[in-house]
Amino acid sequence: MVIQANGPECPGACPNRGCLEALCSGTALGRDAREVARARPDSRLGRTLAEEGTVSGRHVVEFAREGDSESVELLERLGMWLGVGLTNAINIFEPQYVIVGGGLCVAADLFLGAAEHEARSRALPALAERVRIETARAGPAAGLIGAGLLASHTLEQPEPGGANRDTADLIANRGVQ
Repeated sequence: MVIQANGPECPGACPNRGCLEALCSGTALGRDAREVARARPDSRLGRTLAEEGTVSGRHVVEFAREGDSESVELLERLGMWLGVGLTNAINIFEPQYVIVGGGLCVAADLFLGAAEHEARSRALPALAERVRIETARAGPAAGLIGAGLLASHTLEQPEPGGANRDTADLIANRGVQ
């Protein structure tokens, strides 16, 4: 989903610019951190780049937890862009829940508040009031677990009346610990 028409190139296989992956992923966070580090060599990010030869999203999360203002700002900006993307999903699909997963969800306490604020301020009011925005209970492994459940479902013998079951139905009826 594109959220900034002329944004950065997608670091994945997507041919777009300004998509969620380009603005809201660990890879994007690392890219933005390197830009800050080059622009501000005396900053903590800049010193890390000079000492280690790189700066990653993990550095940003670690430094933000220690109060580094530039790292906090990077995560807040990531949250803002995520909120723009969530707004699109909320306005189009009218969900009751939006679940945020992926590797960065371990640092959700540093950006999800900004994402939720942005989404609620932009979404249609009736939808913003009812939607719950949360992190995946399975954390960074949520996508892998979902893929495994989908594969398992595909390999199973069809159950009477169960031909149209999906991963969400499997989780709800079998549970994921």
